[in-house]
Amino acid sequence: MTWLRRLSTAAAVGMFFLLASGVLVTTTGSAAGCGNAWPFCDGDWNTLATWIEVNHRAVTGVLGLLILAVSVLAWRQLGHRRDVRRLVGASLGFLLLQSWLGAAAVMWGSSPPVLATHFGVSLGAFGAVLLLAVRVRQLATGRSYRGGPVPARFRSLLWVSLAWTVGVVYVGAYLRHTHTGLACLGWPLCNGVPVPPLGTAAFVGFVHRLLAGVLILLVAYAGHLTRPYRQDRPDLFRGSLAALALLLLQTLSGWLVVGTLSSIAANVIHSSLVTLFTGVLLYLAMETAPEASTLEERRSVAV
Repeated sequence: MTWLRRLSTAAAVGMFFLLASGVLVTTTGSAAGCGNAWPFCDGDWNTLATWIEVNHRAVTGVLGLLILAVSVLAWRQLGHRRDVRRLVGASLGFLLLQSWLGAAAVMWGSSPPVLATHFGVSLGAFGAVLLLAVRVRQLATGRSYRGGPVPARFRSLLWVSLAWTVGVVYVGAYLRHTHTGLACLGWPLCNGVPVPPLGTAAFVGFVHRLLAGVLILLVAYAGHLTRPYRQDRPDLFRGSLAALALLLLQTLSGWLVVGTLSSIAANVIHSSLVTLFTGVLLYLAMETAPEASTLEERRSVAV
C-alpha cells in the first residue's frame, strides 16, 4: 500500500496547487489566454496570459491521470470498503465536473454565478481527494480515532459550518468573477458605513463579510465543544483549532485583499486559505463518522 499512500498524497497536494493556479488564471484575466479552443490552445504565445492558462490546463491533465491511477489502486486494494469506494467515486465525479465546467467556460463562456459554482466544485474535488489520501493513510497505518466519543451537537454544528462555508465561498467567488471585490472598501466598515445600500455591489461585499463573521463564531463554538475530549479525541480538538486558525488567517487575508487593492498575491493567499479551511472541515466531518466495523456491529445487533 506504500505506492497508494504516496500517490494519493501527491494527488491531494497537486489539487491544492491546481486551485491556486485557477485563482491565478481568474485574477490575471488569463481565462481567455487560449481563445475559445479546448483542450488545445489558440492564443498568443508571446503573452503571459497564454502561458498561465496553458500551465493550468497542463496541471489539470497531469492531475487527472494521477487521480485516475490512485482511484484504480484504491479500488483494487481497498475496494471492499464502502467509504473508500465512495471517496473514489466522489474524487472522479468532482474532477470530471470541474473539468467540464472549465472547458465550457472557455468554449461557450459562462456567467459569474456559473464561474462561482466552478470554484465551489473545485473545492469539492480537492476535499474528496484529500479525504481519500487521509483514509488510505489511516488504513495503512492502523491509526485512527474514528469510532470514539463525539461531543454532543458537534457533528450537527460541523455540518452547519460546512453548509455556511459554501455560502461564504460562493459569494466571495461571485465578487471575484464580477470584479466587484473592491466595491466595499475599508475594513471592518464598508465604505465608512455599517451597512451599504441594498442592491449594490458594496452590499454583496458586506454580506460576504457578515457571513464570514458568523462562520468564525460557529467554528469557535465547535472547537470549544471538543476541549473536554482533547485526550480521547485529539483529532477533533486539533482539527478544530486548525480550522479556527485558518479561518482567522482567512479573515486577515480578506483585509489584505482590500488593503492591496486586490493584488494577485493577496487573492491567491485568500483562496488558498479557504481551500485548506474547507479541507480541515471535511476531515473533521469524516472523523465524526463511525467506523465501518462499528456500523456492522450495529446491523448485527439490529438483526
